[in-house]
Amino acid sequence: MRGGITQSFDGLTDRPVVADKCRSWIGSANLLFQIFPQAKLLIPVRDIRGILSSMEKKFQSHPAFQMEGSQADTGRIQTIEGRCQFWLDTAPVGIAVQRLHELVRLHKDKVHFVHAEDLTSDPQGTMDKVWQYLGEEPFIHNPMCVEQYTVEHELGWPFGDHAVQPVVKPLKPDWHDTLGRQISETLNQKFNWINEL
Repeated sequence: MRGGITQSFDGLTDRPVVADKCRSWIGSANLLFQIFPQAKLLIPVRDIRGILSSMEKKFQSHPAFQMEGSQADTGRIQTIEGRCQFWLDTAPVGIAVQRLHELVRLHKDKVHFVHAEDLTSDPQGTMDKVWQYLGEEPFIHNPMCVEQYTVEHELGWPFGDHAVQPVVKPLKPDWHDTLGRQISETLNQKFNWINEL
């Protein structure tokens, strides 16, 4: 397996450092660290309320998708609370949270968590910590000029469009407005451990 991965990377580039952004590595960390003990794993995380708020806003902004989704799983997605639970039970959110929980239990000291809230409020400071973890020289980032050079749509419309904004701005904690205070506070009680990573 090590040979196959190395050969694949060598076929793509002769650079000494390779970044593989597959989201499934967090579920295969045991294997990764067995094959490549010196591997570095960057884990992007975000307040679960922000994730579910974002998904709810996408859901509400596409009425045609609501009809399609309702036919697929009528009973579970008729309310905001039901949709939040549905997303927490299914991919991509549910499996990511489960994998993250296990990764923290087994490998917390080997990985580096990059909080979306920190990255958007202090891009340079957050990236300096990333470069330090990777053992690479830091450089000055320009959060006022972000270019999107890849286009992906992996999660199914309307989610996961990966549209990159041209300027980095702090994330707005709008979950009380989008999800309601009671749901937001319940989510925070259950998933605040993610914010503390």
